[in-house]
Amino acid sequence: MIKKSPEQSQAEDIYDALKEIVTFAHAGRRADARDSLIDLWPIISAGIVIDQDPGTVNIFSGVSLGFLRLKHQDVAREFAKKALIEAPSDLLAHAIAPVDDRIWLARQFIHHHQTQKAMDLLEVIQTTDADDESAFYIHLLRHYMSESENARALAPLDGRPTLLSLAVWGEAYIDKFLRTSLPSLLAPGNVPALAASDPVIFDIYTTEADRVRLAASPGIRALAEIARIDYAIVPAGLIDFKPTPTTADPDRFYYAGTSYVSAVKAKALGADLAVVGPEALYSDRYLSVSKAYLREGYKAVIMSPLRARNEDLATYLDAHDAVTSNAITLDAKHLLEYAIKHLNPLYQDMFIRSDSESIGQDVIAFYFKAATGFAGRSFQLCPALISHEIIPADLQFDGFTCDTRFLAECAQGKNPENIYKVIENPATELFVADLDSASDGTARVFGEFPVTVAQSVLSALKWCSRESDFSYFEWAIQKRFEFRCDPAILPYSDLAEAETVTSFLSLFKVSQAEHTNIIDSYRYA
Repeated sequence: MIKKSPEQSQAEDIYDALKEIVTFAHAGRRADARDSLIDLWPIISAGIVIDQDPGTVNIFSGVSLGFLRLKHQDVAREFAKKALIEAPSDLLAHAIAPVDDRIWLARQFIHHHQTQKAMDLLEVIQTTDADDESAFYIHLLRHYMSESENARALAPLDGRPTLLSLAVWGEAYIDKFLRTSLPSLLAPGNVPALAASDPVIFDIYTTEADRVRLAASPGIRALAEIARIDYAIVPAGLIDFKPTPTTADPDRFYYAGTSYVSAVKAKALGADLAVVGPEALYSDRYLSVSKAYLREGYKAVIMSPLRARNEDLATYLDAHDAVTSNAITLDAKHLLEYAIKHLNPLYQDMFIRSDSESIGQDVIAFYFKAATGFAGRSFQLCPALISHEIIPADLQFDGFTCDTRFLAECAQGKNPENIYKVIENPATELFVADLDSASDGTARVFGEFPVTVAQSVLSALKWCSRESDFSYFEWAIQKRFEFRCDPAILPYSDLAEAETVTSFLSLFKVSQAEHTNIIDSYRYA
C-alpha cells in the first residue's frame, strides 16, 4: 500500500470540501455552503493577501480560489465566471478570471439584458487592468443609454410617420450608399410615396466629416426636400476600436446601438421603423408595399434577402432603364434576377449538401435546389418595416443587430403567424439585395462554420436570450421562400428540404433545456 503524503491528503480533503460547498450552493443551501467555505478558508487562502473575508466573498469565488490552490486552473476560471455572474464586482473573482473571460462575460450580460451588471463588471476591469476593450464597452453603453433616454423624451408626431435608420461612415461605404442604396430609396414607390401622405424621418448615424460630405451630395439634398434628416454623430472612440480575439465584431455592437436608439425614437414618435443599409439595393416599391401591409393591421413585414456580388450592376440597370437623375427604379422581379445571377459565394455555399462546405459566418440559412429555382429556409428573417405599435415601450439594448432577435423581442407573448406578414415570394412584391461583395474585401470572416443542421442550431441558440425566442425561431425556420430561376445556374445540393427542416426543429428542441439553464443563470443571478 502506497502511503499518501500530507500534501496529497490535504488536496483530497480540499477537493471533497469544495464538492460539498458546490452541492450545497446548487441545492439552495447557501448558509451551509457559507459555513463550509469559512471552515475551509484558512487552508485555501494561506499565503495570499485577500482583502475580502470568507463571510462576504461570493461562494463560487471562494470555490474558484480552492481549485486554484489545487492547480485546477480551468475549473477555477469557470467558477470565477460563475461568481461574477452573481456578483460582477467581486474582486477575488476578478483576480482569478483572465481579462478575456471577463470581457466575454460582459458581452453575455449585454446580450441577456443585464446592462447594469455589464457596467459593474467593466468598471472593475477598468480599475484593475485599464483594459482597452472594457473602455470600449463602457463608452458604447454610456453613449447609447444616453441617446436612448433622449429619444424616449420625444413627443409623438401627427399622422403615421416612418423612421428610416442608417449607420454609414467611411469613404467606401459613403460612396456605395450615395451611388446605390440612396437612389433606390428615392424611387417613386419608396420614400417619395411615404412622404406624400405622412412625415418621413431619416436618422443617419455617421462621423462629423462624413456628415458634411453627405449633406453636400445631390442625393441627400433631394431627400431633404421630402424628408426630415436627423444626423447623429457616432463617437470616434467607438468607430476606431479595432477587432480583438474577444471582440471580433465591435462594429456589430455599435450598429446594434444605432438601430436600438432609432427603435426607441420610433416608439416615442409613433413612427414605423425601417433599418436600411448603405450597401443595399431596394426594389422600387419596397417601402410602399410594406407600409400598405402595416395599414392592413400587420405589425411587421419580414423577408429573407440575398447577398449579391456587385458586378456589372450599372450595365444591368441601364439595360432596364432603371436610372434617372437621383433615383434607381428597379422592380422586385428584376432585382431578384440580378441577385441570383450574381449570388455571393457565402450564399452559394449555404446550398446544403451531404459533403458540407464551411463558411466564415454563422449558418443562418439553408438553400435547396428545386425544379423552378430554389427554396430558402432561415431562422434569421429580416424586417422590411416594423410597426411602432409592437416595439416594446421598455425596449432594452441587447447588443444584437435588428436582423437577429429583434422580431422575437417584439413578438413576446404573441403568435408571429398572426402579426407578421412574410414575403414568401419576393419577385411578386418586394425585395432587397445586399451588395456586400466577397470580392471587394467587405465580406466578414469570424471562423469556420460547417453548413450543417447542427451548426445552424448552435447559431440560432446563440441569439436566444429569452425562452420566448425559441418558439419564434421555430416558427421562422418553417417559413419557405421561393426564388425562381434556371436551376442550371445554381450550386449543387442533395439534402431534402423537409427532412432538413425537421432535423433542425428536432435538434433545436432538445437543445432548449440546456440553453434555458444558461438564460436562467443570467436572469436569476
